[in-house]
Amino acid sequence: MRTCLPNRVAVFFQPLTRYAYLRSDMFSKRFCKPEPQEEEEDDYHTATQAEEDEAKRLWGSMRDWFFEKGYTLFELGKLGHSKPSLDTPSDIGTSPEHPFAFFGGDPPHYEPLKAYYSTKVCFAQDAKRRHVAIKKLNKPDEIRIYRFLFEKRELLAENSILPILEILDYQEHCFAVMPRWGEDTCYPDTGTIGNVLNYIHCLLKAINFLHSNSIVHRDLKSDNTLVNHFGAHRRNDENVMRPVLRSAGQLTYALFDFDLSLMLPSNECRLPASRSFEVLSVPWPYDNFQGELDYDPYKFEMGCLGIFLCQMFQVE
Repeated sequence: MRTCLPNRVAVFFQPLTRYAYLRSDMFSKRFCKPEPQEEEEDDYHTATQAEEDEAKRLWGSMRDWFFEKGYTLFELGKLGHSKPSLDTPSDIGTSPEHPFAFFGGDPPHYEPLKAYYSTKVCFAQDAKRRHVAIKKLNKPDEIRIYRFLFEKRELLAENSILPILEILDYQEHCFAVMPRWGEDTCYPDTGTIGNVLNYIHCLLKAINFLHSNSIVHRDLKSDNTLVNHFGAHRRNDENVMRPVLRSAGQLTYALFDFDLSLMLPSNECRLPASRSFEVLSVPWPYDNFQGELDYDPYKFEMGCLGIFLCQMFQVE
């Protein structure tokens, strides 16, 4: 039997409370707010020309097919930049229908609603011109998990998992359609301890839901959390709308991205210890450094979550 979530939470929060405490300015200390600057064409873009060409080829070849399914892909530009192909009514950004997100609030010198595309993700608009993200699913476990979560779609929002609107199959390809939410969930300053606890609570709900359904995320980091507000891509440090929504208690957070996740048999709770080192994008606890033969991936993930929260919220 796997340990229930409250016990797991207590295990890593006991040391956390001994040497770290929460303060209302913790985000502003952890993340320095840069001075406003003009937008640069290649800012934050790391894809090679070959990767960009491959992404354009993939999404361009399927534009008409997605249109038949009710989705108009963004216009794909240079350096991975994309922008909406259709006008976006402002009212759907100020009073969005669940599970769609708020949007807006960027400085005037930023191109609004821009997004970056890749071979994995392209943005689009549905029949009501609402923004969606279309993710190409590549791995068998990833596809299996997304299909399972889609079957449970009525439970995803309340458990802080990014909702899945539709699963589309095209020849050998499989795609998950999700509402577009915002990155950089930490920006701007969260302002109060209550807002920080809201973020932590959302993460705990998400992990509890996944573990209860025998899913181990394995890639817990801020880049894999989203917030129900978006603006210019990676420019939320200067956004004026998000602090207002946060103060009004209208923001919520969700976990996403299951390309490194595992879905285990319901009666299995141990894996070979070597599997704990497969994911290099997050820090590990040292539990498997003493020659252990196997480990509990659920407890191990709670250790990873504890480290992640310490790194985000611990006062330096």
